[in-house]
Amino acid sequence: MSRIKLENQDDDLYGDLEDNITPPTPSPSLSSEIRVNDKVKVPPGPRARQINIQHEREEIQILKQQVESLKKENNALKKNMGILYRSAKLELDRKDARTKRLEEELKMRA
Repeated sequence: MSRIKLENQDDDLYGDLEDNITPPTPSPSLSSEIRVNDKVKVPPGPRARQINIQHEREEIQILKQQVESLKKENNALKKNMGILYRSAKLELDRKDARTKRLEEELKMRA
């Protein structure tokens, strides 16, 4: 069986395995999502606002990291889907051509 050589070198299905991509962080559980929306109960005043602002900044930073991780994962999945689609299409075209050739060969023998 011969291997199909892809013309585009970017179509390496496993090429991203060697990239230094950090593994995606697990999605927060439902309980941690609920905690994100909880407010720290501190008596009103400048100190309470400062604590809430710091808490919100930390949460924003965590969410930004999750967004970046999901973007990287999404891009890798899109690339792999495209490569799989093109590989499957090439394989179907190859099999269709072989089927057609075998049918013609069968007609010649009959």
